[in-house]
Amino acid sequence: MKALVLGAGIGSRLRPESEVVPKPLWPVLGIAQIEWVLKRLRKAGVCEVIINLCHLGEKIENHLKSKDFGINISFSKEKEILGTLGALLAPQVKQFFEGENVFLVHNADIFLDFDLRMLFDFHQANGGIATMLFCKGEKEDVCEVSGGKLISIRGVPEYKGGERFVFSGVSVQTSEVYRRFKKGIKGCLVKDYILPMLKEGKEVFALVAKDGLFFDIGTKENYLALNKMLLPRAKEVFLSAGFEPPRAIDDGVFVFGNPRIEKGAKIFAPALICDRAIVENGASVGPYCVVCDEAVVPKGTVVQESVVFPKAVAWSGAHAIMLSST
Repeated sequence: MKALVLGAGIGSRLRPESEVVPKPLWPVLGIAQIEWVLKRLRKAGVCEVIINLCHLGEKIENHLKSKDFGINISFSKEKEILGTLGALLAPQVKQFFEGENVFLVHNADIFLDFDLRMLFDFHQANGGIATMLFCKGEKEDVCEVSGGKLISIRGVPEYKGGERFVFSGVSVQTSEVYRRFKKGIKGCLVKDYILPMLKEGKEVFALVAKDGLFFDIGTKENYLALNKMLLPRAKEVFLSAGFEPPRAIDDGVFVFGNPRIEKGAKIFAPALICDRAIVENGASVGPYCVVCDEAVVPKGTVVQESVVFPKAVAWSGAHAIMLSST
């Protein structure tokens, strides 16, 4: 099975930090968000992935070139952002899926704790032009689902009494999209393809992940909340995705690789200190902190409910995304 990962977005709600670190590389429990996506895809049986790139795309490409996920990875580079439908219709992506009847499309900024094989199997059992994965979320009135089918999006066609959920950003698509669009265009996969097909009476199936974890990290509040929520069960989350888990050095305190925690440093659970990170004597980290690879928490610094990005130097603060010391 093949998949497209949508990684070209600007991350406007994450500015100014996203002007330096593209959203797919924002660390969740110390690991770039897009790596969690690729691990989930590999676990679901995906063997080839193409990632569309635009904003700071070279940083994403360079980061992934040093990793091995057991997946063949290629890139579709956009000079301007084409949108989720435009990305799928780009010549390189269209060629990538040539001969494939079904394939996965996955947003790069969605943290999802769900077995994607269930989505693929659901589609194989039902058919249709597409199968979309829905979750509970803050905007549960967006999409209406009934009898395993998508009925309406934002009231179009009109609501008919089904349950309402939010689209997860993950779907199984079919070659029907290439039969409908002979040429590439800019556009939104849902608004410009799925919705018109619904209006025409085409069947779009819907799988609801009622028990799965779904998080859109598109805002700083959501991003910090996700890390905070995952920290107490870090080992379980890593194992579920297929990553080697961190090791516990105290109750609720985890480490990766070889960080340096100096004598006199205080670590309050839950916390995760990653490889080659330094927590100096007299520094205080936690609760609810992630100190990423090669980051430094200097002497006298108090860091709480924060994520210190790779190679950053932390400062005293709370609820912070610490990208640099300035």
